[in-house]
Amino acid sequence: MPFLNYKLITIFISEESRSNGKPLYEDIVRYVKELRTGARCMVSRGIAGCYESGEIATQRILELSYNMPLKVEIIMPEAETDSAVAVLEAMVTDGVVSIADVKICSFKSSKRLVPHRKVKDVMTASPKTALEHTPVKEVIELLLSSPFKGLPVIDPNHHVVGIITQNDLIQKANLPLRLGLLSRMEADQRERLLNDEASKTAAHVAYAQEIMTYPVTTITEEQHLPQAVQLMLKHHLKRLPVVNAQGVLVGMLSRVDIFHTITQQAPKWSVLEEHNIEITEITSLHDIMQRERHTVGPETPIAEVIEMICADAIQRVVVVDGQGKLLGLISDFDLLPLISQYPLSIWDLFVSKLTFLETGRKNKELSQHIQAKTAGEIMKQNIITIRENAPVDTAIQLMVEKELKRLPVVDEEGIFKGMISRDSVLRSAIQ
Repeated sequence: MPFLNYKLITIFISEESRSNGKPLYEDIVRYVKELRTGARCMVSRGIAGCYESGEIATQRILELSYNMPLKVEIIMPEAETDSAVAVLEAMVTDGVVSIADVKICSFKSSKRLVPHRKVKDVMTASPKTALEHTPVKEVIELLLSSPFKGLPVIDPNHHVVGIITQNDLIQKANLPLRLGLLSRMEADQRERLLNDEASKTAAHVAYAQEIMTYPVTTITEEQHLPQAVQLMLKHHLKRLPVVNAQGVLVGMLSRVDIFHTITQQAPKWSVLEEHNIEITEITSLHDIMQRERHTVGPETPIAEVIEMICADAIQRVVVVDGQGKLLGLISDFDLLPLISQYPLSIWDLFVSKLTFLETGRKNKELSQHIQAKTAGEIMKQNIITIRENAPVDTAIQLMVEKELKRLPVVDEEGIFKGMISRDSVLRSAIQ
């Protein structure tokens, strides 16, 4: 089970403790509120107690004391604690301040609590990087072993000078397949393919600086999570390099990081609100799903599916019956085993602008092999779906737990209605 690292600050004072002429506990509560860091604060009044001076506080009539003991408890994110404790210590001129580690396994609220989590609490620290003169082949290998599909390029001082994405590799370095497909190939087959393309690429690009995108949109580690989400949506980004005050790269923030952190493996839409990601009035997936035009029937030849994937640069096609009922999905992953025994044809099928007929003329055996297959034979069945009237938090839970980028939406009769994506969830969640 994942935990949030929090600290519990406990302050022992009395009713007579003052700050600027006011009860000290009121000033402490006001200070914690103004921090806006996702902290909770509680003040409790004792029914009896004593102080190190020997004074006794009691509610007994004969020994009436108005200076009853107070305990102030503050629970807050670990990253915010040091600066808060320094202020609290200065405020408490007569009392005791303690601090302890706390592991939070669940952070939920039915009300609009606003814990302003910072980017540094959410990001993946110490990401893999490339230098400007890192060979392109090494860049590909780094990305294949990285959880991100974007590789920051840094200078000798660890300042971000660029970023290399999958699109950069495909468009500028002749990457023959997207990274997800390459990672599914057998190691020796992938090596042959990359070596073949590397020889073509070396003629015009050889190093990271020649294919990287620059300048780069970054975010500082001290900024709050909603600011990061706004930035990602504004610039249509799936990930952000995170830098410190000196501009040094310290981490990477992806949409997956955001969902995992906000939901904590048991997401509720209210939790998005708790993180100051305001929702527009959305009650079900029907309001945010994307209508899908890439559908085929079970009898559709695989040749047409391949043409559709290549022509529209998509990764999946939905298979429906005559009434529109969802039967299955076909992704480019599912097509890879079909053609894996024809490695020289992979480039033509998935990257080039050749039509299937032109590819078939180049490889008659492959053409005959594929022509004999239909969508119904290749599609993946028993896929995870969600009802269109389901609340958004249910979709988020499924996407996080099952590591899904997209989730098919169906009605009560199983009729395919559309798709929900990570991006559509973020877009619907913030104004």
